[in-house]
Amino acid sequence: MPRPVLLISFLFLTVACWIVTAQVSVTSGAVRGVVSDNSGAVIANASVTLVSRSSGSRLSRSSNSAGIFAFPSQPVGLYALEVTAPGFRREIVEPVLVQIGQTTSLNVRLQPGAASEAITVSGESPLLRTEDSNQSSIVNRELLDGLPLNGRRFLDFALLVPNASPDGQNGLVSFAGEQGGEDTGYANANGANSFSVDGASATSNYFGNARGGEKVPYIFGENAIEEFQVAVSPYRAEYGGAASGFVNVVTRSGSDTMHGGGFYYNRNSGTGANDAVDKANGFPRPVNILQQFGGSLGGALIPHRAWFFVDYEQQRQKNPITAINAPFADLDQTDFGLADDTELPPPNSPFPVPSDLAQVPANPDSNPVYLQDVANALNAIQSNLGVQSRFANDWSLFSKIDYRDAKDDRFYLSLNWNRFDSPNGFILGPQTALFGKSTLANAFVRDYHASAGWSHAWGSNLLNEVHASFSRDDQYSTPTGMVDPVLPTVLLMPPGGEDESSGGSNFQLGNAGFAGGRTNEALWQISDHVSYLHGKHTFKFGVEFTDTHLTDLAFGGLAAHSAETLTWSAMRTRSIPLISRR
Repeated sequence: MPRPVLLISFLFLTVACWIVTAQVSVTSGAVRGVVSDNSGAVIANASVTLVSRSSGSRLSRSSNSAGIFAFPSQPVGLYALEVTAPGFRREIVEPVLVQIGQTTSLNVRLQPGAASEAITVSGESPLLRTEDSNQSSIVNRELLDGLPLNGRRFLDFALLVPNASPDGQNGLVSFAGEQGGEDTGYANANGANSFSVDGASATSNYFGNARGGEKVPYIFGENAIEEFQVAVSPYRAEYGGAASGFVNVVTRSGSDTMHGGGFYYNRNSGTGANDAVDKANGFPRPVNILQQFGGSLGGALIPHRAWFFVDYEQQRQKNPITAINAPFADLDQTDFGLADDTELPPPNSPFPVPSDLAQVPANPDSNPVYLQDVANALNAIQSNLGVQSRFANDWSLFSKIDYRDAKDDRFYLSLNWNRFDSPNGFILGPQTALFGKSTLANAFVRDYHASAGWSHAWGSNLLNEVHASFSRDDQYSTPTGMVDPVLPTVLLMPPGGEDESSGGSNFQLGNAGFAGGRTNEALWQISDHVSYLHGKHTFKFGVEFTDTHLTDLAFGGLAAHSAETLTWSAMRTRSIPLISRR
């Protein structure tokens, strides 16, 4: 082995021993095989060329003394393999399918004859992968194009693979029984799945799921995805950062042929029936309109050398939410000890003065202070019930440039920008019993992603890959503005507590504790990977550095609160405790 190669391998092995980190930079597939003759004897120094069908680029290697050839890092797609050796006919194998995180094995047997004669072998790569024991599945572009997908969230296709199942009702996915994220339905959950896009981490360390969370329809547009891999343990050395599920995504690239497309989709509630829950509670059919549109374009900047791809996707939805709480919907002035025909003054405050409702005065119908507070109390409750408009606007802009020179150096740069705005959209689902209309906070997401990579091959046996990335995920919420932002959260509890058989659900008014929360997560990442083929063995070394900066501003509740319990007496002996948080 040449001394420089020994030195490089030693240095990378030493660094890898010093710094133990999770390896997540998997952006390509591999092609590996053995060249032999009719008798099975291996052929050394055979010329092996891999030709890309999309870009026309050619990459050549030589088989080693064991007859083994390897292309350890190739962009996903279809290829043709050409093999030549002195005294043998040229053999062409096609199509050769390269998939992300997979090794395609090809054993080529050359026939004696002149090199000017060619034999073409057509067929598909074997489904059984003997090169590794990794349990993984691939969702490719053919599936993404051919299967319907409501919401265009490509990660929903992960449910097609074995050992994957929905976790809750908000889009989380469980792999091999592992929780899908912090917001799963399990108590004290700590999601441990890992996501990467173009070799860069796309995992939220704070929420334990894919960056952007469940409120945003998607961070990367569906048309920007070439394919993705879902790996379940045991892992290879390249994988890490997860207990069970690893979702590895590679984005689309341009080709020598200019290609593009556009789409528009409209779903309107005008053609459907009213929701059963809304109908049972006397609310009219909400106006629910979903629009999805966008387009993509890719092609060559320099034929056979440089390519570009751009994708823009947007989703706009009017999706109202209904606040339904039967015990409080039936509340009227008689519950405050007033006669049914007592005339109440117009409300003049968003909330009553709690102390004025502690007990019914001697002559409630002639007490102006008490009447005013009853009017304010009923208005606070009734104005927080019913249908509340909700709007979501999500758009994603993706761009990518690939370059490959004649010396087998490959470069790529991918950028993605996502913006999500959803007034009254913090609470998901069509109905809520706990939250009144004023507590339905506005939700916002801003996500930025930049990833770059470079790979270089030294001869036929040594490959080095470098990846660098920066990502930033900013999720925050604001009050609805229906009441003064400085007002506290007010929690109303029915007489029998939250037991549906005795009273139903609690009901929140005012400003929710989660309104005003903000989580900002920034991540810098750089990694270096070396693959070395020696005889029948492949050695891999790598090191990765990740720096995460996380800022959490009171997300999920206010820092401190005080509480007091008061009783609103009623002629029908109904009492409603009230708790205020400051």
